[in-house]
Amino acid sequence: MQITYSQCKQLTVNHNLREIIASMSDQPIWITQHLDIADIQAIQQGGCASGAYMPAVTYYLALYTMRRHGDDVIEYLADNYGDVPVPEGLSWSHLNVYFLSSAVECWAGQFDLDGVDWD
Repeated sequence: MQITYSQCKQLTVNHNLREIIASMSDQPIWITQHLDIADIQAIQQGGCASGAYMPAVTYYLALYTMRRHGDDVIEYLADNYGDVPVPEGLSWSHLNVYFLSSAVECWAGQFDLDGVDWD
């Protein structure tokens, strides 16, 4: 992704750009698609269900990711939230989407991108 000079300046002035870039390069393995700053801001604004991160809301992709990395996803949620709530009445497919999208949204929430104009 290329960002404009104005966006770079906003990130540099309003935020610790180096810290953001370092955190982005340490993206968890269970986030299977590279996310750039605009993707992260979109997830913050509308969550994964808005289409900002489709691998977390597409049933077969969420199932595949949870099959491979489910323990890490649950551990990440437990580390960040304490108890991991399990909603009642969801199918296995919905549970995979619920846990994975919750973890992706939690990870994306760590970045302070307020004040950066992406339009």
